[in-house]
Amino acid sequence: MKWPAVKALLAAGQIVLIDARLAETFALSAIPGAVSLPAYSQVEDLRTFAVKYPRDKRFVIYCNSDTCDMSHELAGKLARQFGFTNLTIMPGGFAEYVIAESGAANPPTQ
Repeated sequence: MKWPAVKALLAAGQIVLIDARLAETFALSAIPGAVSLPAYSQVEDLRTFAVKYPRDKRFVIYCNSDTCDMSHELAGKLARQFGFTNLTIMPGGFAEYVIAESGAANPPTQ
């Protein structure tokens, strides 16, 4: 799923946006409205997260960029270990968000 679609769903309150990057990276900069759940979280932290949401809640997970696997790693854990069924990846990750929101993706024409 690309950032414009994620942005609309997030604004409408229809998804939970999960940042799978390291907590330290999230603390430095993250997409507003995202929650931090690092891909390599301890089982207890994943369990604490899992009890907060219904298993069919719609989630979108992102990490750094399309070369980062942390979002896929986290999605697999949430599906296998906790039974979540509505998980989508934003493959472009934080890099896509930064480019889109900076306007660099659509430079003005002169």
